[in-house]
Amino acid sequence: MKARIHRLKLIERLIAEKHISSQEQLQNYLEHEGYKVTQATLSRDLRTLQVWRTVDKFGSFRYMLPSEGGVQSSFVNESQMDVERGCLSLDFSGSLAVFRSPEGFASSLGLAIEHLGFDEILGVVAGFDTVFVALREEVRPEDFVLALREKVPNIRVKGYSA
Repeated sequence: MKARIHRLKLIERLIAEKHISSQEQLQNYLEHEGYKVTQATLSRDLRTLQVWRTVDKFGSFRYMLPSEGGVQSSFVNESQMDVERGCLSLDFSGSLAVFRSPEGFASSLGLAIEHLGFDEILGVVAGFDTVFVALREEVRPEDFVLALREKVPNIRVKGYSA
């Protein structure tokens, strides 16, 4: 148990101090520090620490800690930027909002949408370049677009105008 706690603290320190973009890269850092872990163990550790993967201001992937930036507003700002960068288009089918994103960015976009805390949303499912957002039954597409623009003022929503 002590080893796991030390490993978790090390993972936090590595993510805070270094630009880590993949689990493989993090595994290499851990191995260099004397911790040989499997991908499954590392995934569990990242979940435990609530680490999330985002795109930085230079457009490259990066792991982040929930406390990174120190305040909730920083976290919200990162999520807003992820939605701005990641939303190529938005379309609707009934109560399903369909976001298109750059290849490989859908999971970051989906996570950012969840982090913004929309009351209009039941759930989010992300693929490779598509994010499906299930809207509550009473929410119309126009309502969701207005809420989206309220939380992400600089978003350019192609494919839908409200």
